[in-house]
Amino acid sequence: MNRKGFTLVELLAVIAILAILVIIALPNVMGMFNDAKKSSFTTECKRIYKIAEQKFINDSMYEQKERVYAKCNGCTQEKLDMSGRDNINYYIKIDKSGKVVEFYVSDDTYQFGYEDEDTGNGLLPTSIEDSKEIATIPESEVIEITDEGVSHGKLGNPIVVCEYSQFNKETNSIGMTNHDCYSKQTVKECLGANYSYLYNNEESNPTSNIRYCYTHWQDYCTTFWSCINSECSNNSSFYKSVSSDDLVLPSSKGCYSIRHFYVECLDGDTEIEVYDKKKKKKYKKKLKDITYDDLILCYDFDKGEYTYERPLWIMNPNEGVRSIVLSFDNNTVLKVVGDHRIFDYDKGLFVRASELEVGSRTYTSDGKIVRLSDKRVINEPNTAYNVITYKHINMFANNILTSQGSNNIYKIENMKFVKEEREHFSDKELSSINSEYVEGLRLKEWDILDKGSKEETLIDLNNYIDNLKNNKKS
Repeated sequence: MNRKGFTLVELLAVIAILAILVIIALPNVMGMFNDAKKSSFTTECKRIYKIAEQKFINDSMYEQKERVYAKCNGCTQEKLDMSGRDNINYYIKIDKSGKVVEFYVSDDTYQFGYEDEDTGNGLLPTSIEDSKEIATIPESEVIEITDEGVSHGKLGNPIVVCEYSQFNKETNSIGMTNHDCYSKQTVKECLGANYSYLYNNEESNPTSNIRYCYTHWQDYCTTFWSCINSECSNNSSFYKSVSSDDLVLPSSKGCYSIRHFYVECLDGDTEIEVYDKKKKKKYKKKLKDITYDDLILCYDFDKGEYTYERPLWIMNPNEGVRSIVLSFDNNTVLKVVGDHRIFDYDKGLFVRASELEVGSRTYTSDGKIVRLSDKRVINEPNTAYNVITYKHINMFANNILTSQGSNNIYKIENMKFVKEEREHFSDKELSSINSEYVEGLRLKEWDILDKGSKEETLIDLNNYIDNLKNNKKS
């Protein structure tokens, strides 16, 4: 009887083929496995979200207040009554109205972060990472849930700011020390409750490069000459109150107060041209009465023509202490509160009213070019208003073309953008910003190196958006 089996070469060939098949298939199988785990984790997060909402409804029957539910090692906050995996930690903050404003979940492999951005879309993941990605991302981005909230790893490098004690009239001096503040701290946490002044400082040296000044006592602004540079001293509109509960935010120039943000504004009685679609009629409306339903006359620098556009952002009314009255040679008068940007036709950009020189030319809603004939400053209280139009960012105020600095994304010649070739921000780089702001402010087109580096520009850009959101009229 003749028996025949596999030779060693044949066996090795089969093993090699199987090995190759495993090598090819394994990444796909592991990918499917990881996707399934990630999907399961997302489902778990949504379940926790819903349970928290239901828990709040039940709790509100007894007492309606802001509530926090947290589960982590050492957390003493109230936990949610539910079955599920023991290795999941969470932190959920719900305001008095029942709206979830903070939501973070993590387990041994994944992390899920969500912060409300007034999108109205419910639960939106801002970061779901697998274990490999968590091992390689910066420690500052890893979620750590505590009783106080959520910290993203270490606080990072401190922001060096200047801390001033109250002005001493007898000695004509201000006590000054350096202080290290961290992002997400409040002013009180950083500086304590006994200090009067917080200055935003670009470098660690507190006596130089100071750009933005904040103070409780505006009457003392003119006495700061020995401590701050002329750029800050000459513009009293930069002085704003700082609350002890204001947040410290990182930027390339130091830290900003999030609640009291310097915004370029106009007088509330300024006339704005709007268009009624139903009546097919255009008419004048006071700036203080503008709503999100209005279509506002603005200028399209892409096409070089007039257009109407809805508001992207309407500012909550703000109190100002200084106004600039601009008079033009066509008898138009425009009153600016604090400061505001006016189109300088010859320079091809929007400049602050405080910098607009008498004799400068600007553009009007009827296509005429007029000159600034007079400018005067009035130091008196006034209420400030402002609007940013979607995508065009500008509007005609008392027939004069006005805007934000964010409209200076390109040089303007003959009333059209001159678009040079340059690198733009990617969707991923702007993923932390609400898409309406990305589109409405044309953030992808901003100069990446505006602040010296892409990283610094992104920090300032995010701070700008945060400040807009905190000063937005709902």
